[in-house]
Amino acid sequence: MTTEALITQAHGFGQTAADALLVEATSLGALLAQHAAAQPDALFLRYFDDDAGVTSDYSYAQFWDAVRRTAAALHARGLREGDCVASLSHNHPLAAALLFAGWTIGLVVAPQNVAE
Repeated sequence: MTTEALITQAHGFGQTAADALLVEATSLGALLAQHAAAQPDALFLRYFDDDAGVTSDYSYAQFWDAVRRTAAALHARGLREGDCVASLSHNHPLAAALLFAGWTIGLVVAPQNVAE
């Protein structure tokens, strides 16, 4: 489907032309990169730490930076496109960064959440 067709189709569903262009991203990592470039200071993630009673906000640019650094670390450890990775963690922004990092470099990621 062409970009023009996507834009036309998206307008029928109340989306903007910019929203339609995002459909062309090849992965969730690519989609995040597009948003980080288009709106770096916009809020991407808000995390409330029950134990500490603290809320942390992450902009698209901050989160994309964490994803890029995590992806580089995974790659440096020899992980390549198509490799499978499992993670075991609590709900946390770094766990989300690990997911996006894996998707960004083409890993198959199987997240497991630790029951509290």
